[in-house]
Amino acid sequence: MNEYSAVVHNVNFFNYTPSEIQRLAYDVTSNTLAVARCDNSIELWNCSHYPVRLSVLRVIKKGRVECLVWSRGRLFCGNLNGTISEVRVPGSGQPSGHEKPATLPGGACWSLAVNKQDTLVAAGSDGGHISLFTLVEEGLQYDSILETLPSRVVSVAWHDGGGDLVAACGNSVYIRSLKPKKLRRIIIVPESSSRPAQVWCVALLPDFTVVAGDSMGTVSFWSASTCTQISSITAHEGPVLTVAVNPTATAVYAAGVDPKIQRIACNESSQQWHASHLIEGHSHDVHSLVVAPNGRVYSGGVDTMLGVHWYPPKTVFHISDCPPPGRLSMSSDSVLLAQATWLEWWRLPDSSSLYTQDAGSPTKDRVLMARIELREEAVSCDLNPAATSVACVTGARNLRIWRLCAPNGESQASLSKLRLCHDKLREGTVRPAITRLLWLGDHALAALTINHDVEVWGVGNENGAMERVLRLPRPPEAGQEEGGLDSCVLHMAASRCGGLLAVATLHRCVVFHIKSGSVTQLPPHRAAISAICVHSENVRARRQEKLQQKQRGPSGRLAVAYADLTIAEFSIPDGAITPFGEKVNCALNNLQSLLPVIHLSWCPRGEVLCLHDTSKAIFMRRKTLLEFNWNSLQLSSLPGYERYCEMKRKLKENTSLSSDKYRKKEVLLERKEAELNTALQNLKQETWSSLTRTLYRPDDVLLQASLVSSNSFVAVQVKRDSIMENLPGPLKKFKHSSL
Repeated sequence: MNEYSAVVHNVNFFNYTPSEIQRLAYDVTSNTLAVARCDNSIELWNCSHYPVRLSVLRVIKKGRVECLVWSRGRLFCGNLNGTISEVRVPGSGQPSGHEKPATLPGGACWSLAVNKQDTLVAAGSDGGHISLFTLVEEGLQYDSILETLPSRVVSVAWHDGGGDLVAACGNSVYIRSLKPKKLRRIIIVPESSSRPAQVWCVALLPDFTVVAGDSMGTVSFWSASTCTQISSITAHEGPVLTVAVNPTATAVYAAGVDPKIQRIACNESSQQWHASHLIEGHSHDVHSLVVAPNGRVYSGGVDTMLGVHWYPPKTVFHISDCPPPGRLSMSSDSVLLAQATWLEWWRLPDSSSLYTQDAGSPTKDRVLMARIELREEAVSCDLNPAATSVACVTGARNLRIWRLCAPNGESQASLSKLRLCHDKLREGTVRPAITRLLWLGDHALAALTINHDVEVWGVGNENGAMERVLRLPRPPEAGQEEGGLDSCVLHMAASRCGGLLAVATLHRCVVFHIKSGSVTQLPPHRAAISAICVHSENVRARRQEKLQQKQRGPSGRLAVAYADLTIAEFSIPDGAITPFGEKVNCALNNLQSLLPVIHLSWCPRGEVLCLHDTSKAIFMRRKTLLEFNWNSLQLSSLPGYERYCEMKRKLKENTSLSSDKYRKKEVLLERKEAELNTALQNLKQETWSSLTRTLYRPDDVLLQASLVSSNSFVAVQVKRDSIMENLPGPLKKFKHSSL
């Protein structure tokens, strides 16, 4: 049905190496997952539905982040340099907090835990100290040293009551009661000369059962009251590095040096623990596990991927890491790549020189138009629609704009740096840092600041100047207070002409009409927004449309992808759902996609919508979906439906049947209905597969892809094999070389 085809430019030369996941922490109040990686970056994911990455924070410059903990919606990280820092969460209203980290007695911080009452944070240090901190407005305030143990404390955990704490130290688990002060020791692993004995992780269940994972690959269960063993399961071939407990405390998940996750369940009748089933999918060691209140299990480790699992139904998938927004940009026949401390501006082969197929191969090589040295890492960069200008902002808050001074097709290009005119600020004030750049056509630039305001810059041939500042309007609902991530801009998109600028927070989206100054607010959605794109309609055909454009701004369409795997399209400026938006609402479910959309793009004419995750790209032709007869995808159109209705009618009219015979016929009717529903679901899947075009990338990670023309598609990707080559082998890894 769908005859759409496009030339595919595969960009495989972007130097991107994802970092290992070191620790996970889940905030139950906001359903936010914090992911700490080995490069000290901390990612925030919204997990109310399918996981959607909200932001990437790079605030820890020294040491290495080893552990994370949430307390009252605030995030704290323990560092191996012996400090505990607060990480400013966007929209929290808290100061940055990492300027004055709390110093931990005993050196490196290996573990953090907060009690259920959110009043005390316990920290385990290199010197064997268990330190207590209280939460104040300025951050964590040191309270006291609860206990000093013989060696390094690698794991701590609180009881739900808040009066007891367990700690893993050496080959033992120590149970410390606050009132009355009492210390008990359980030897988990006897000393052995052949292998070093170490307890790596510990948890304390509500019934005072201690769960310990050790270096022998064993997960053992002990009574904290009697210090006797309840059960012992050899779950792994190597050390168990992490354990997590489900919300009802009836199952424990354990992971470690081998790539599998073992679920251990409790038999209610015998009160014994047994191995339930394995969760597979990781390729290397699993460093951390967390269980959300809804029972979903999140995992991360050496293979850099975030694992997600839940049951029922049995669902397991893994999300590959991608660079933060602003590191890649593509426009026309060019692509801009932000490498370590420089920008690469590449011009791709012309589409006419490629075969029109799913994965065409160029007949002539790409051309490096410019290499721009920055001397520091780029925060964000962008190409204008005509691919003649580059804008970039670095970590030192330096906004720079270059214009290409060479005709198209020339291999020798020169760049001219534009002069930027900054407004004079009042004495003592500091210009807010810019976190994201986006071109509004070829002569205007939108700059998102750390305050979540949008600065609009006018760009000429030789200079540029800031013209105005756009601020998010308050929600239209009466009495609704704005706060948290709903007051933070997470996504930005602009039409090619620059007349429309769409910005999105966690749940709502706003469209600014740049020339007229009007604003269109779309209704909020229950799920988080994962991607947006906007397209301006051609309104020059009729005089009435020109008048409408002059009064209310240009008309257009806004496509939005949500974390619950739904897609919507709204008309601009009225904000109503379009007929196309109604058709594509459940497209991802019908295409059996489990990964949320990370990027949306319209072709320049607005005829084809492209959406992609990290493993595939889906193309939807607007005309094809609107002209399709959707009445054929109803239960009444299936063969056998009339027979089902006849059986249902006869069963309803026949009142002389006995209860046993009535139940048998009712079961047959239920089976027939289930068969029809299954056939309808299969028909929907086949229909959507024929109406859309899917480009699969099972061996690659799609970092960012976009339709740059009606028949040209650019995909920046990384080979999965190259990622695996940069990772260490799946060997047994320890937190320290000697015990």
